[in-house]
Amino acid sequence: MNLQSWLKKGLFFALVLALLFAALPTPSASAKGLSEGSAPPDPSRLEKVWARERRIFSRVEKLFTRGDTLSEKILPRLDKADARGLDTAAVRQALSDFEASLDAARPSYEAAAAIIAAHEGFDAEGKVTDAEQARETVQSLAAALKEIRAATLEKGRSLRQAIRALREEAR
Repeated sequence: MNLQSWLKKGLFFALVLALLFAALPTPSASAKGLSEGSAPPDPSRLEKVWARERRIFSRVEKLFTRGDTLSEKILPRLDKADARGLDTAAVRQALSDFEASLDAARPSYEAAAAIIAAHEGFDAEGKVTDAEQARETVQSLAAALKEIRAATLEKGRSLRQAIRALREEAR
């Protein structure tokens, strides 16, 4: 496999990561209208928000799973690029920073996983059983997803940009 093919795959992976991060909600967007002290929450609204946040978490889960093997896939290719005389220092640094951001976000990821596993206020099908508990659950999950996004978004973008720059250099 040549370097250009590798770089295309690397860029594709970085773009997928960027799209995953872009899809993460902020608590104000996902839990809009569900703030403390407002009128009793609408169960159908809570169910929709819960389903959306679970879909987002599913994408985040894939990101963390892929992130665990990212170095194993990229480093051998960077070594080949080094052998061709290309400067891979920026990509290596961005990869290291991104992996560190994943490590920093792991407690929030695990908290989000625990929230989903407990699904307080919701039954197994995602239907509201206790509206107040469901509101708290949705807000807690939104906060955890926001923390994950805050920890990883910029580092993911930096990695994508570094890969893009290396790809341009390889041309």
